[in-house]
Amino acid sequence: MQLRLSEHCITVDLYEHSSHFLHVSQTLSKHFSKSFWINKTLINLPTQKEKAKRKEFLTSLYYTCAFNSQTENLDFLQRLIALHDKPIKVVLRNNNTASHKPYYLSPLAKCYALLEATQEESLESIRKKYLRLVKQYHPDSTATSKTVGMFQKIQEAYETIKNEKHKKCAA
Repeated sequence: MQLRLSEHCITVDLYEHSSHFLHVSQTLSKHFSKSFWINKTLINLPTQKEKAKRKEFLTSLYYTCAFNSQTENLDFLQRLIALHDKPIKVVLRNNNTASHKPYYLSPLAKCYALLEATQEESLESIRKKYLRLVKQYHPDSTATSKTVGMFQKIQEAYETIKNEKHKKCAA
């Protein structure tokens, strides 16, 4: 996921199969008014009633990007919040154009990344993130081949992390 700012809009670049795509698109579509799709781009226009929610949403997107890239730019965050009243444009990128998953991550690190967790977190904290993602990608709520596949990956990742944490406790 990548955030870009211009004087006209806030652009969020996401890959089709990223763990963030469904969350961002559903949040904008279901919890904010004035959202619509044009081809593979979701546009959300601001409303006065949603000012605080937009600031909170944009702040969470910023911190997700900062965590994933392991960099922080507070000037960018301030500009992002200042532009909260601009349209938000979510651009869906094809996975084949660029790799959105770092190839150098170990299988266990990929599990943590998929659950948006760190190895230092407790199993309880990771479980909460797991449950949130499972609810988001559950086939009963959104049954597409992409969400079913993601649902299975999330379950496998959690089982892997849980087994690894239990092994550490037993040792």
